[in-house]
Amino acid sequence: MSDLLVPVLVFACFSFATMAGLLGYLIGYKVGFRKGAAYKRYRSDNENSNVS
Repeated sequence: MSDLLVPVLVFACFSFATMAGLLGYLIGYKVGFRKGAAYKRYRSDNENSNVS
């Protein structure tokens, strides 16, 4: 039983870490994309106000 328990625990930990990593990557990508879009809009607004 213990011989079977170790690989199962390792696989469970590995799959959990993979899922957590993917979720964190997706969330970070969405947040980063929003920040990037807001930053681009902020820069373009500043450039437009500087020109006028």
